[in-house]
Amino acid sequence: MPIRVERLPGEPIVIATCSGNLDVAALHDLFAQTAALMTDGDTVIYRIADYHAVTSPFADLLASAQAASQGGAPASTTDPRIKPMFVGSADWQAQARAAFGRNPFGGVQIPIFSRIEDAVARARRALAQED
Repeated sequence: MPIRVERLPGEPIVIATCSGNLDVAALHDLFAQTAALMTDGDTVIYRIADYHAVTSPFADLLASAQAASQGGAPASTTDPRIKPMFVGSADWQAQARAAFGRNPFGGVQIPIFSRIEDAVARARRALAQED
């Protein structure tokens, strides 16, 4: 399975570990796995997607993510409850910065990190400010 999504215990943070070739079907699976981990009380979920092991070209992944997010699927990148975060290599970070600057997801802000730990720390800081 190219995507494994796990929720951090007691926190509204999920980590999606992605690998291999990702297409629209794989991203729909990402959304479905995220939705399955959400509870009725969740008003926000920080989804940290780790793309270090993905073999798809970045442009293909972005196109697939845009297509998968159309139609308002629960837990998609454009679902207002989801706060997406991007983790990847230096090359992918540069490509993500350029692409996300063009607002491919309707203005959804997607912070970019090189390490999962940094993304988790940012999510925890944001959650603490929301309290």
